[in-house]
Amino acid sequence: MEKLDAHIAPGIIKYDWKSGGLDPFVDFCCKECNSVYVKIKIFQQRKGEIDARIDKISNNQLTEISNKLYELNAFVNTQETALRRHTQEYKDDLDFILDRINITYQEQFIDRRNTIQKTWARFVSDLDKRFKEALKNSVKNSFLDLQKHIKTEGNDVVAIFRVYTKLDKTTGT
Repeated sequence: MEKLDAHIAPGIIKYDWKSGGLDPFVDFCCKECNSVYVKIKIFQQRKGEIDARIDKISNNQLTEISNKLYELNAFVNTQETALRRHTQEYKDDLDFILDRINITYQEQFIDRRNTIQKTWARFVSDLDKRFKEALKNSVKNSFLDLQKHIKTEGNDVVAIFRVYTKLDKTTGT
């Protein structure tokens, strides 16, 4: 925007709007406006992609529990596998977000003045906070999923684990 202002300001002051010869100036201004518009659209698209990844994480859960009885080892293995898969997905999402942030900064903000840099830093800080909150929501969703499977509407406890006991005649247990 400041580049656009710098190019337009002399034309507004210098040209007599009643005379001819404004076509090159108007064409130049249209090109500059279009350039700003394209940059804004690219920024909005990348921000939308980042927002979608953060929302995906926020709505996710780290557990995989089905309505069946589990043996403890099978349950632990299922959850560890799910956690490894989700951990990799989160790493991929973070890499994607960082890539979009870096590309946008390199293309649009690296050579801007201090006030723009401060605004960019606040934007990235807000994204960081949203990402952290999304991770918290993911953990919360996981606990809610676990609670859903062990507690019914009537507050009756539902078994999700199968426990085997072995009685030993010699010790009396």
